[in-house]
Amino acid sequence: HTVTTRFLQGLSNYDIGVTVGTTVSIVELDIGVFNGTGPYNTAFTPTATGGQDPLDDKLIVGRGGVALMEDKVRAGISITSGETTDPLAFVPAGSPGFPPTVSAKIWRAGFDVMAEVANVVVQSEATYGNSTLLTLLPGTPNGPTATGGSAYVFAGYRLPHGFLPHVRFEYIELSMGDDYTDPDGPLVAKRDWNNAVAIGVNWDP
Repeated sequence: HTVTTRFLQGLSNYDIGVTVGTTVSIVELDIGVFNGTGPYNTAFTPTATGGQDPLDDKLIVGRGGVALMEDKVRAGISITSGETTDPLAFVPAGSPGFPPTVSAKIWRAGFDVMAEVANVVVQSEATYGNSTLLTLLPGTPNGPTATGGSAYVFAGYRLPHGFLPHVRFEYIELSMGDDYTDPDGPLVAKRDWNNAVAIGVNWDP
């Protein structure tokens, strides 16, 4: 997976939920609802099926898209909103002003495009959104909030016998620093951005 997975799902890659979808002509529609606790939250006993679910709000994920040129080109927009207890990797340990918390309100918006024309394969996705830490203390305001984003671009060329040599560029920034005035505030982690280049060959027999 690209690092964009981390921005969308935290450090855990599965959760309990249900999804439904349909395709009408060239239009694709999908929606899912999930617990949002993840399998490895820090405040409740984890289990293989997603742990206990203490959250008030679920995670709702939706995507609408189009498929063109007999499905050779697909593009869509997606949204995610709700509450999650996945680890908040953008908060450095011992941060000042960090509230006692087990969850965060999040939203994400994304754009994706996939194309395979004349053996050239291109895939890309860009996401943007924020996370607000929820406090456990009654009467105490929530926060702080971090704004972040991530994107990748994958390009390859399909060869005979299922081989796909490719290159992938990716970038993630978990807290962009535009939601608070103090440059040394609680969500300013040193080097909370990463970029990478991957080169490889997929084989699909």
